[in-house]
This record gives sequence, structure tokens and C-alpha cells, in this order.
Amino acid sequence: MYSEKNIILRASVASDTGSVRSVNEDNFYLNGIFISSSMNEKSIPLDINEADSFFLFAVSDGMGGETHGNKASFTAMNELKKAHNLIRSNNDGNIEECINRINSYINNTNKLIYNLSLEYGARIGTTFAALLLYDGRAQALNLGDSRVYHFRDNEIIQLTKDHTEAERLIRLGILSPEEASNSPRRNMLSRYLGISPEEGTVEADVSDSFSVEKGDVFLLCTDGLTSMVKDELIKNIISSENLPSKIAPKLIDEALKKGGFDNITCIVVKIEDILI
Repeated sequence: MYSEKNIILRASVASDTGSVRSVNEDNFYLNGIFISSSMNEKSIPLDINEADSFFLFAVSDGMGGETHGNKASFTAMNELKKAHNLIRSNNDGNIEECINRINSYINNTNKLIYNLSLEYGARIGTTFAALLLYDGRAQALNLGDSRVYHFRDNEIIQLTKDHTEAERLIRLGILSPEEASNSPRRNMLSRYLGISPEEGTVEADVSDSFSVEKGDVFLLCTDGLTSMVKDELIKNIISSENLPSKIAPKLIDEALKKGGFDNITCIVVKIEDILI
């Protein structure tokens, strides 16, 4: 189905309930693997080492309290598995078609989660941040404040845009980044999966696509990491280790050391080689 360029990569995910909460409302998508609705381990490590021309990774951070937040994030990843299978079986390698199918997934999943909120009588939802690797290229997309980073040549770049009220006020010049970090609006999401029809059509931000290189590292994470650990320290931890299986738990440990006030999930992807 796909193309001419195969990517050899290693990827590792670590997810932890944290030091305060009793239930993990996060979930993840490790190229087909995600947390089932019956799993509730405090800490989850998983690794893959594969070669293919198409990979899909994602993280989700559920909202709605311990009773419903994990159902929202599970629904997001369960539906993503179906979309992934459709892409694999029907896509001809066209990048625009991949993104179109993910956008269809977003619209359908948003409706499913919104309907769950009606069923439960409580407002629920989930963030969504994803990384697509295809034919030697990368592209990220997101809703909410879960993030995707790209690390190359000892520089780290955030590929996604946070969808929070505080971030919107930064863009308007009303708040400085420092003021926003202490604002009560810093966790108020303006976009997420599960938004009501009255609030408009949900639409993900999509990054530019770019060619991946051997040695590139990608990080997908929920705000349980980024609210505790600054970008510079994240960069230093990535720089200090070669294996994703070492980096992911180190990031979790650092967030826990700084309080672990939220669920923490991160996926670390390292490009080992690109075959033409």
C-alpha cells in the first residue's frame, strides 16, 4: 500500500496514575496498542521496534472525573484503531487522504463522546495529540493541551498548539507566557473531543509535514508531564539517553519528583533508519 520509504524505529510508552489521583484518565495509541477499558495498572511501560512505511501514535487525556474521563480517552483510542485499520486497508499513500481520514475520525469520535456525556448526564471529553509517520515524512495534529515535540540536533520544537483559554489570550497579546502559566484559565480547553454541537465544529490543528532523519526523536505527552517538567529539562533528558525505553520512564520519574499532580503519559519515538 505505502510507498517507497520504510522507517525503522523504536518507540516506548510510559503512563502513570501519578501521586494524587486514583484512576488513570489518560490513554495512548502505540501504532495499534492502547489501554483496554479493563486495565487500571498504576504504571504501564510498553516498547516496539518495527519497520514500516506508515506509523500512527497518539495520546489522550480524559476529562470528566474519575468515573467518566477514562471512558472518553478509551473511546478516542478505540475509535482511532478503527481509523488506523481503514487507512491501512484503503489508503494509496497520499498524505492528504491520511489527514482526511483522521479528520473524519475526529468528527465521528467527537459525536460519540458528546453522546456519552448525554448518556452519563455529565460533561466529558478528551484531548487528542497524534503523530503520523509516512513515506519518510512526519506530521502532527492535536486538540487540547496534549503535545507533540520534535527533537533534532539538540533542539526541541513543539509541533502542536495548545488549545487553552490562556494560550488564546497569549496570542491576542492580553497575557504574557509568564502570566498565563499562573492564570486560572491555563487548563480551560477551547478544543477537545466531546465538544457540543452548539460550540461549533471541532477541528484539529495540523502541523506542516517534513522529512524525518535518522536520529530524530518525537515525544507525545499529556499535560501531566508538561505542567510539571519544563521544555529545557525535557530536552536534557532526551539528550542524555539513546533508547526510548530509557527516556520515557525518566520523564515520568521527573514529573513524579516534581509532584505528579496529574496522570502522566508519554510516548517517545526514535528514528533508527530510513530505507529507500
